[in-house]
Amino acid sequence: MDFLTEHVTVGGRVRMFLRWGLGLWLIVAAARALFALEEGSMPGIFATALFAFAKGILGIILIAPEVANWLASPLTRVIDSIYLPGGKEAHPPLDYRLADYYRTAGQHDEALAHYHEIVSHYPREGRAFGWLYYLTAYRQRDMKAAGRILRKARRRLLGRSGWEEFKNVVRAAVASGGRGDDAPK
Repeated sequence: MDFLTEHVTVGGRVRMFLRWGLGLWLIVAAARALFALEEGSMPGIFATALFAFAKGILGIILIAPEVANWLASPLTRVIDSIYLPGGKEAHPPLDYRLADYYRTAGQHDEALAHYHEIVSHYPREGRAFGWLYYLTAYRQRDMKAAGRILRKARRRLLGRSGWEEFKNVVRAAVASGGRGDDAPK
């Protein structure tokens, strides 16, 4: 079980509290031993200091996983806000450049993958559905998959501006032979 998720179960919580209890006790015991050394009341100062240091290190190791996670969380939030500005569930910005490049370069499988990704993040995007349908039906000649895409596009786009965009893209793609020069951008 992962040390970051072990506290989710009841047994994991008990282990975590026992680890923390033992770790904090060891740290306090090490600190008390080191403070007692300053007063010079203990014989064998070097051995006592070494033992106190070992107890402190062991205590820190026992509480380190949760402390490291707690200390790293502000930095993690900053990095998340940079790369995922809308939060963790945000989708990437709408960008057709790579998909259009692959399509015009004749790399249809890569273009299809990118159009599928656009549709998964933007389910009402008529242009992406149009190119998906065109590439599947006219380039791959997979009519069964093209029918599924058409049904999904109808379900998601019918009665919206996306449906008109879908039809315009397919018409323009068929008319231009897939170059898409006169397809709406």
